Amino acid sequence: MLHLDPSLGHMPEYVFFSVVVIIGYLGLFLLKAKIARQEVPKFAHFKSQSCGFASLIHQLCPTLFQPYHPTFWCFNNGHMQTIIGSKLRKRLPLPYHRELLDLADGGTVALDWCYSSPSNEHRHSSKNAESQSLPNKPIVIILHGVTGGSSESYVTQIVHAITTRCEWNTVVFNQRGCGNSKLTSPKMYCAAASWDLHEVIESLKKRFPTTPLLAIGFSMGANVLVKYLGEYGQQVPLVGAISVANPMDCAASGHQLMRGFSAKVYGKSILRRIWRYMERHREMIIQSKDVDFTLKDKCTTVWDFDHHLTSKAFGYGTAENYYRVASSCRVISNVKIPLLCLNAEDDPIAPAEVISTLSELPSNVVIVTTTTGGHIGWLEGLWPTGANWADRACVEFLQMIMKYNPSAMG
Repeated sequence: MLHLDPSLGHMPEYVFFSVVVIIGYLGLFLLKAKIARQEVPKFAHFKSQSCGFASLIHQLCPTLFQPYHPTFWCFNNGHMQTIIGSKLRKRLPLPYHRELLDLADGGTVALDWCYSSPSNEHRHSSKNAESQSLPNKPIVIILHGVTGGSSESYVTQIVHAITTRCEWNTVVFNQRGCGNSKLTSPKMYCAAASWDLHEVIESLKKRFPTTPLLAIGFSMGANVLVKYLGEYGQQVPLVGAISVANPMDCAASGHQLMRGFSAKVYGKSILRRIWRYMERHREMIIQSKDVDFTLKDKCTTVWDFDHHLTSKAFGYGTAENYYRVASSCRVISNVKIPLLCLNAEDDPIAPAEVISTLSELPSNVVIVTTTTGGHIGWLEGLWPTGANWADRACVEFLQMIMKYNPSAMG
């Protein structure tokens, strides 16, 4: 016969009930987690009748069709996924080789190369890049989020995955003044700056005319990438692209960053990082008559900053006009190359509701959502410091592209 520990009889009543509540909560959580772990990603847009393309996705992208198992102690919560992911995932010490690319208007961007093999490092020199050549392996261009750069954890993780699993070369496009680079003109960058990406891609295509080019964008970088793909349509020399945690509608994201927890945590954090960028490049930026640093006190939200500074610096006039022009959702229907978009329904920065408003998308655009994942979170495993669900999905899709379009290999 079982006997209760006599010491339990001396347990204060409030402690006993507290334990019962905690156990009950954990039980409900584990039940919820078990249910969530059975959920497979959802295809918000996928034309399965598009024969060859759809068939290869089914065959070569198993991650998109299998259940996503989030880290159980993130409570299937987008905020936990976002915050823990940004703090816990490792920033890998990659052997980057920096190249500075001069732009037509006098600006400069830093391109950080990471190669599939150390033996390729001598083949590319930042001092004389155009005279050098790389093996005819695909090059994947990586675009970071707002005020980020090549050292961000999500960037280093995907670069490592591509260079080791695909054995391809990568280049991180650091926006003007980002990634510890110098701002060489008063013109900064913004969510609408597809023109700089266009120059970067044209430069790479000119130097490596027979090399397949692909691209992955994260957050704001994803918006810039998709905007570029839609604006240039058939002229895009890329053979495939991936958008990760793309806000798509900049106004919707701006509103999201003004509400509740998102305003207090993400909005303030982004605003602090923007102002650090502004102060770091102050001497160059103040040469522009359109940027007024004295308006800093009026900028208590990202929307305020974009209204008083970004929109004026780029000639849009108001935040509303800037967001309208910058939003990639306006032009995604004009994308002509294979494009995979990954978004989480509980993303606190890029509202998933925007996806349901997209219409008349072509069959080459695939949009996949997960119930949880946060903003560039998608954590897996007990202690999620390394590659995540999105990294695996990205690698599989990139490899599929090269099989879907073998002519890209020249």
